[in-house]
Amino acid sequence: MIQVSERPAGGDWSEPQTISAGGGDSGPNAMYPQVAINAAGDAVVSWLLFHLQPGVPLIVVQAATRPAGDDWSPAEDLGFQDTNQDSPDGAIDAAGDAIVVWQGDVGGQDVIQAATRPGGDDWSAAQEIPNSGPGAWAPDVELDPAGNAVLLWLKGLFPIVQAAERPVGGAWSPPQPLSAPGGDAELSGLALGVTGDAVATWRRFDGSNGILQASARPAGGSWSVPQDVSDAGQDVQGQRVAVDAAGDAVALWSSDAGSDQVIQTALYDVTEPELHDVQIPAVGRVGDPVSFAVSPFDAFTSIATTSWSFGDGGPGATGDAVSHVYATAGAYPVTVTTFDLAGNKSAQTGTIAIAGLPSGPGSESPGPNHPGPAPGPDSPGPPSPNPRLTLSLAVEGRSLRKLLRTGKLVVAASVNEAATVRLTGKARLKARRKTQMRRAFKRKTAHFTEAGEQDVTLTLSRKGRRSLRGLRRVRLAIVGTATAAGDTARARAALTLRRSR
Repeated sequence: MIQVSERPAGGDWSEPQTISAGGGDSGPNAMYPQVAINAAGDAVVSWLLFHLQPGVPLIVVQAATRPAGDDWSPAEDLGFQDTNQDSPDGAIDAAGDAIVVWQGDVGGQDVIQAATRPGGDDWSAAQEIPNSGPGAWAPDVELDPAGNAVLLWLKGLFPIVQAAERPVGGAWSPPQPLSAPGGDAELSGLALGVTGDAVATWRRFDGSNGILQASARPAGGSWSVPQDVSDAGQDVQGQRVAVDAAGDAVALWSSDAGSDQVIQTALYDVTEPELHDVQIPAVGRVGDPVSFAVSPFDAFTSIATTSWSFGDGGPGATGDAVSHVYATAGAYPVTVTTFDLAGNKSAQTGTIAIAGLPSGPGSESPGPNHPGPAPGPDSPGPPSPNPRLTLSLAVEGRSLRKLLRTGKLVVAASVNEAATVRLTGKARLKARRKTQMRRAFKRKTAHFTEAGEQDVTLTLSRKGRRSLRGLRRVRLAIVGTATAAGDTARARAALTLRRSR
């Protein structure tokens, strides 16, 4: 018999419920169930039903469906009653529309057959996937939330992997071979992302060992050339593959490592890296070093390189934090570019305005360390230098009192000219039996286009919120760094947070 048990999120497993016909030595026997469920909780189960009566060697595919929160439908026969079937597999989309595919015998030839069921309706008659046979077996089907289908199966005595696709409401495409002839493919696997990105994996035999191969197909695109994923000389078994919402994939398999069996993985990364906390100052001065910084991040693999172009025709730089000296006044585009290990690229461009050196009667173009000419008796003298960059920080008491409840702290930052201000916050916490100032806030960057005051909101990190939760009295330090035209100013605000009893 086929039995099901269900568990709502955060709940317990239900009592088993039988959804197939009863078993027994003389009655039909149900085996090899496959289950699929969508995000709403609609489910479909398919299985094989064996009739064991003498003279009736009949194997039939059956299925039952269950709308979310409702009862299971009666089991229904999906295949032709006068042929044997094998290897059922099912899928269900966001609307509750279901599909079940299987290996069927039509006129003595193995083909792939399918039946569909719109949500709340009846199963269609079994249909043959066009040109799937002869010699087709081991089908695997997936639906994306919109109802677009991808079907994979093996074909032939020395099998190849074939694929077909069916847009929602449309017809099946002609089969496309994914693996090379003579590769003796087996153990195919298929994963389909929520936006339609697909990845297929299979085991090919090289004469001595099984090697895992894979092909990927972006939504609306074409299947890639097969690629060996596992290393040669390690016999692959039991692979699995999964795809996330962005189209990134993970393949997992077991393989030989000397006398041991180990689990190995490979990543398929299509997501661009992220550029966090990009610092491109708005202004600078000729001859003064200007600092630039970025925090690149890639969720799936890791960052390979980060490079900078400063827009003045000079050499660029590599690294997360760099500096550059401009020789001529003007406005320049500054571009930071990062690549992850898979070759995915992200770039961001900002503009910096470089001011020239001061000039006037009796002056020349001095270098950054040149004192300039001495004024004569009738000379007005050199122009007054710009005031040195200053930064001050302040926190209102009511913002501090709300910190533990909201996780946010409003800091009033003030500068005396256009600048980029970077803030972070630390708390005095115990770590490994020692009391240390540990970072408790996420870094925050604010850009001031002119002199003045601006509120900057710092947010507690998850670790910081957890660390402060049980403390009655905490010493906090808000640290700020301002940069502008090669100048740097720092400020610090010391605070004491007391929790009322």
